[in-house]
Amino acid sequence: MAASTGIREMSQTFRANSVSQAAVSLFAAAGAAGYQALATVESLVTSSLMGHDSHGVIRTTYIRSLGSAISINRYSNRIRQSTCPASAVLPPV
Repeated sequence: MAASTGIREMSQTFRANSVSQAAVSLFAAAGAAGYQALATVESLVTSSLMGHDSHGVIRTTYIRSLGSAISINRYSNRIRQSTCPASAVLPPV
């Protein structure tokens, strides 16, 4: 009989759509506009699905710690041209 470590397995699998819906609700409740919440969550879920969990949906845990200081995509209206999913050309400020 194997010795018990006292550590419980915490891993669970969730469908991307379910995680996306929950995360969009979190960002919207934190003050993000619908399109901003959706764009942010799409990026986070994609990162998680690609195996980059440290840059994925785990980031939603920071919403609580930011409190009223949260500012989601506040420069999203300044993007002139999307060059690829991970970069953009911004106008001079």
